[in-house]
Amino acid sequence: MNFRIGIIGCGAMTLGAYVPALRSMPGTYTVVAVADPSEERRDLVADALAVPRSARFASGHDLLAGPDSKAGPDLEAVLILTPPQVRAEFAVAAAAAGKHMLCEKPLATRPADAARAIQAAAEHGVRLAVSHNYLWFPEYAAAREVIASGAIGDVQVVEINALGVWDNPGAASTAYNWRHDPAAGGGGVLMDMMHLVYIAEDLCGHPFKAVSGYIDSHRPGFHVETVALCRFETEENAALVNIGWGLGAGGATVSGAKGRVDIRYADGGTSPFAPLERVTVVTEEGARELPVTPNKDTIPQVLADFAESLAGGRPSRAGGDAGLRALEAVVGTYSSAARGAVVALPLESSDPVYLRGAAGLPEVRLSASSPVARKKLFR
Repeated sequence: MNFRIGIIGCGAMTLGAYVPALRSMPGTYTVVAVADPSEERRDLVADALAVPRSARFASGHDLLAGPDSKAGPDLEAVLILTPPQVRAEFAVAAAAAGKHMLCEKPLATRPADAARAIQAAAEHGVRLAVSHNYLWFPEYAAAREVIASGAIGDVQVVEINALGVWDNPGAASTAYNWRHDPAAGGGGVLMDMMHLVYIAEDLCGHPFKAVSGYIDSHRPGFHVETVALCRFETEENAALVNIGWGLGAGGATVSGAKGRVDIRYADGGTSPFAPLERVTVVTEEGARELPVTPNKDTIPQVLADFAESLAGGRPSRAGGDAGLRALEAVVGTYSSAARGAVVALPLESSDPVYLRGAAGLPEVRLSASSPVARKKLFR
């Protein structure tokens, strides 16, 4: 089970997380090519992974060209680790080249593009996985085990607070922070921390069917949200997810018919920026703390899951459909906040927000009281 792979995109996440993970599993993957427009970035990644100079490309399309071209190497799969706005483009190209792919989240900035990537993978018979690495955070795994045991009964409400997110810049060689650019990132802090949206759905155990949201920007001149308050509804329960850049409160609670699971971080902070403090189960019998070993380094588990799916022919823990659901939940929140109304999920395929993501908001009927309208967010 040693897969020959290429890497498209050599930014901070690639060098800081994926490179160490890949180096720790030499019997699983061999990186045979890298691509990035920045020669400096691709050399940093290629040097760390011993990729020959003949297999370092400025374009991901050259990497995917195949062994019959003068450039492209023979490979079985690609990691698509580019900025969000071009991920779907490379996913479609990788599918056409017959390559399996693992894509960073979000899969795209526009649901229509994510759907095209999923369709392309299906048409060409390749696997598309999305790096939803928070699924492997041990505190959420522990909460899932408690839920599955029946100890807290049926889940009624999932609450996740993450108002202490660090506003991390991208690679040092990047001229701007793409997380602040709606055209590049597709949104602000909610899009960046989409992790907690898919975690909330996972803990609910049912797909989201509707969303109502509030978003605002508390920084002058910003065109993306710095805070998002979201209420997601399923057919059986609901989730409250509050995310913001700053020093606000963090933590999570899963409330069931017979008890709850509390997840708390140091000084009431936000994961993964504050360390895990405790996971507690509370029922009528009292409270008990679970023995959970903190771990933020979950990219190895993502890569191992992808390899196992390729070897065994089984779906990845998070496939393209999960990536599309999370993306629709995020842009659906933007739409709800802009309209001042509950928005049904999944979005209609003719909805401007489905077609163009946050860039489609000017085409919907905006509420005059919404910060989206008053502050001209996403423009």
